[in-house]
Amino acid sequence: MENNYDTELDFVLEELIVDYQNQFKGIKFYSDEYRKKMSDEIGEKLKIRFGLKDWEIDLLYHNLFMDKYIKSVDSLSISLDGIVFRNNGGYTERRVQRNTENLRIQKLEKSTQKNALGLVIFTALLAIGTLISAWYFGIEIWRYYHSSSVH
Repeated sequence: MENNYDTELDFVLEELIVDYQNQFKGIKFYSDEYRKKMSDEIGEKLKIRFGLKDWEIDLLYHNLFMDKYIKSVDSLSISLDGIVFRNNGGYTERRVQRNTENLRIQKLEKSTQKNALGLVIFTALLAIGTLISAWYFGIEIWRYYHSSSVH
C-alpha cells in the first residue's frame, strides 16, 4: 500500500504557521538554535502523532522545500507561499481538487466516446443512404437512356 503524506505535510505547515504567528507575539525569540529545535520539536510531534521514522520526516521537509513552502530544510521557516498554500487548504485540498478534476476528465472522456460512436453510426447510415441514392439515380439514368435508345 502506498503511503500518502498529505496530512503529515499539512500538519508540518500548520505547526510552522503557529510558530510564525508566535514569533511576532514575543513568545520565543528567533535564533538558529531555536530553528533547529523547532525542526526537532515538529519531528517529535510527527513521530508521536503519525508514527513516522526519521527518514520519512526528512522526506517531508525536503518535499516542502522543493515545493517552496519552507525557506530551508536546515532551519525550518515557512515561506509566504507556504502560508498562502496552507490557508487555501494545503495538500489535502489539492488532492481533493485533483480527484475532482480526474473524475471530470473521465466523464468527459466517456461522453466523447459516446459521441464518437454516435458519429460513426451516423456516418455509416449517411454512407449507406448515399449509396442507395446513387444506385437509384444510376438506375434512373440508365432507364432514361435505355428507353430513348429503344425508340
